[in-house]
Amino acid sequence: LAAYSIELFWSDRSVFRKELCDQALAIARELGDARVLAEVLSSRSTITDLMEPGGLDQLISEATERIEVAAGIDDSLVCAALLSRMVGHISRGDITSGTRDLADGELLAERLRIPQLVARTKILRAAAALLAGQLDDADVLLSDYEAFCTREGVGGGAGTAGSVRYRLQYERGDLGELEPFLLQIIAAQPAVPVWRMALCGVYLQTGRVELARPHVEAIGADDFAMVPRNQVFLLSCSSAARYAAEVGALDVAEAAYGHAARFDDLFPFSGACFELPVGIGIGAAASALGWFDRAERHFAHSLALCERAGAPTYLAATQVHWAEMLVRRDAPGDRDQARILAQTAKATSQQRGLRYMLSRVETLLGG
Repeated sequence: LAAYSIELFWSDRSVFRKELCDQALAIARELGDARVLAEVLSSRSTITDLMEPGGLDQLISEATERIEVAAGIDDSLVCAALLSRMVGHISRGDITSGTRDLADGELLAERLRIPQLVARTKILRAAAALLAGQLDDADVLLSDYEAFCTREGVGGGAGTAGSVRYRLQYERGDLGELEPFLLQIIAAQPAVPVWRMALCGVYLQTGRVELARPHVEAIGADDFAMVPRNQVFLLSCSSAARYAAEVGALDVAEAAYGHAARFDDLFPFSGACFELPVGIGIGAAASALGWFDRAERHFAHSLALCERAGAPTYLAATQVHWAEMLVRRDAPGDRDQARILAQTAKATSQQRGLRYMLSRVETLLGG
């Protein structure tokens, strides 16, 4: 039942998937077999909707139970649960707990020498470096991950690496070269929202905003019917909110805002890396809709999250989007505050090699 649910991850049968996992969990608890229970709890992490009340708490709690249940029985299950819990902790900015879980997971993976687990620790280490604004280190770690997957025959390595590579190229302003690949894969998989959002990033960076709008509207159509109601839903709504604000698709911006506004103090996780704070996306949407007081609150929450997590790259992005909102509102004192935010973001962008944010900052300071 649990495996069947995982196979349906990209389907639109979220209710059925939850029923399968609930049945599997009930049977596993009745059996009293610790290994089966830990494996079923692992599958449940794939149905967790972080936009449900307490969704992130549930993910962390079930990962903790998996660790406790599998301890002394199967360290591979303990390792996988530690890495899952690490993601939950860092998503809310708890770097101390997340770093500890990653380190413990790395020790287990090295001792067990299971290629899939070692690979997982490597990509999460790259994701942690990227979040910390260590772009060059993340690049080296990503190359090490790719080489390891090739050497050990770990499946899916290229796709996972691609997610982190996209984020690196986004920060460096190098997305343009990905356009042919994304157009090809969208033609083959038109109902997978992640490809469309990635292409939106390409169009925005290359100054062709109008080409992004059809993809934003496709993602938001029928209340985001294209997007599975699982972990990817929060990321999709956050990204769609930001892109919709950029292209003026206000109906999509408002719908995305309605879904994601409560989660403005989280980093959404793509499955391979931590993405821009939700607060940036919904803050941008609120600004486009003229809800400036709300936007300011969301940007403040995003900034606090980035400071708590030690994420300078995303802190600079927050400052830039906040400054853009202040210029748009243009109340007394807004332009002075926007200049302060933009100058701080400029220093970070120059120091970290964030060419895309630097281009937006220079537009602000030159205006």
